Amino acid sequence: VACDGQALQLPRKEFLILSRLARNAERIVASEEIWRHSWPGDARFNPESLHVHIYRLRRRLEPFGLHIETMVNVGYRLVT
Repeated sequence: VACDGQALQLPRKEFLILSRLARNAERIVASEEIWRHSWPGDARFNPESLHVHIYRLRRRLEPFGLHIETMVNVGYRLVT
């Protein structure tokens, strides 16, 4: 992934989460939708696991001025 012309190496799950949020930038994406996109197959929805990955992704994106907002009990939104 490139941010501000710099390469940003992301673990696979974080890349999948970011790709779903980036496709819907500035719009709320339901937590379950992010989960289905990032954990293909029959993986049972685990909000705590998703939250941990979002937390790590936020820390990586901060230096580039990108933020992920939490919409409680709804989902997340990438703010550019």
